[in-house]
Amino acid sequence: MMRRETWFRGLVVLACVLSAFLSGCSRDPNVRKHKYLESGQRFYEKGQYREAAIQFQNAIQVDSQFVDAHYSMALTALKLQQYEGAFQELNTTIQLNPDHYAARLELAKFLIAAHEYAAAKEHLDFLTQKQPDNPEVYLVLSSYQNLGN
Repeated sequence: MMRRETWFRGLVVLACVLSAFLSGCSRDPNVRKHKYLESGQRFYEKGQYREAAIQFQNAIQVDSQFVDAHYSMALTALKLQQYEGAFQELNTTIQLNPDHYAARLELAKFLIAAHEYAAAKEHLDFLTQKQPDNPEVYLVLSSYQNLGN
């Protein structure tokens, strides 16, 4: 009888320790923001952009400096045709990480579409200097040259 009681107590203690550990992780802002980001990415891949936007916004609320969430939010806003929001999120992404090349490329495309050629050229110049082997940069540069000049 004593052996069974000891085993049961050990099991209860283990359950309590696991419960405390798991609840501690859910309170960790770093874990929470990444869970929101991953959830948002799953929604995005399914084409559920409104749901994705909510999750990316949740990640940003946990950490306003979370570059990946801002960039993902920008792409989602573009899909939802929320252009002002997309523009703001792309700019925020670049402010937080000036070397975020994908955000600069998206912003250059956005600026070309908005006929803001001088601003687009600044980003394209930066990208051709930093990513001379990226063919996407030259595709966007080509559209700039066809439309902007």
